[in-house]
Amino acid sequence: MIDPHGIEYWLVRLRNRISLRLARKGDREHPRVFIMGHPHTATTVLARLFEANGYNSQHTSRRWRTDAHECFADRGNYQPLDLLRATYPNSMFILNTRPSLHYVRNRLDRQVRKRLRKGRNRPRFSERFIRGEILRHNAFLLEFAEASRGRDDFLVFNIESPGGFQFMADWMGLEGAPEARPYSGGRYLSDEESSLIDQAYESLGVAGERLNPFVIPDLVPPESRKNLAAFLEEHRDRIRL
Repeated sequence: MIDPHGIEYWLVRLRNRISLRLARKGDREHPRVFIMGHPHTATTVLARLFEANGYNSQHTSRRWRTDAHECFADRGNYQPLDLLRATYPNSMFILNTRPSLHYVRNRLDRQVRKRLRKGRNRPRFSERFIRGEILRHNAFLLEFAEASRGRDDFLVFNIESPGGFQFMADWMGLEGAPEARPYSGGRYLSDEESSLIDQAYESLGVAGERLNPFVIPDLVPPESRKNLAAFLEEHRDRIRL
């Protein structure tokens, strides 16, 4: 069965790739910072942190104006990582993550809030839709890991890990890094919706990995698991999970 949400995801990624190819590039040698994390992973906090440290930041879910700004955030998972690297070779790519369950809960919570604030009925989620969100989230994290192995232009950090923000700030020479906050999201989700999320992890066979902030190995092919383990071992100094 066709997953319309999956189609939308890949269409937007294709659109962003085409847009970057056609857009003005600015000075390609000038260093930029690309915050590649999903929505609901402190993208706003990070954009403001870089702004406070002198970067010309752009936080938007729309087209990143790479010719006019230095730091970019929001919906990084929709951006063409390989093309950004090829176009701006002196840049840094930051993957901000959080436990898979917390990301999924916040993703659904956001949709509920938007509907209720507009005076509309709650959205109806299916287990299939939630499984798709889990799998797409996991696939992008794996994509980033496989594309970054052997490179020195990236950082990975869990926004809920104590000292995670400071770890990133130390690498980037930033001041004023915030403290990690305990997860408190999903307040608009009903018990039924929360139960449906749990069922999705169970049906995928990864209920015990719900709080994994990076790639869930059991959701990827065996060869990718080996590459993932090698990535984590080889780049321990650049990863804080």
